[in-house]
Amino acid sequence: MDRERRDLQELRAKGVSEGMSDENDLPRVHMEQAFRWFCPGCKTENFDRAVEVEFESREHMQEVCEGLGVDKYREGEIVEVPKTVTCRSCLILCTTDDPRYDPEEDDV
Repeated sequence: MDRERRDLQELRAKGVSEGMSDENDLPRVHMEQAFRWFCPGCKTENFDRAVEVEFESREHMQEVCEGLGVDKYREGEIVEVPKTVTCRSCLILCTTDDPRYDPEEDDV
């Protein structure tokens, strides 16, 4: 029995479940963008979902896309970091910085 359990654990570690012979038989999941960060208090690794940017109008979307150098016809979402995040371990609330944005550029 222990050998069977070990074999099953090894298969699951490889991404294969009972009765599933190959990758095409595996359940499919939807992946979403997320940001990884470490809690300044307890150092726990955390992940928080990206926030999809909502546009006021089609013109606003075109302005943002042009400003970012993104093709407005390309498939995908424009996202930003959440304004605040909470550590899943110690529950400390933190504000965030967007690593893709340099606020000093606005000062120029």
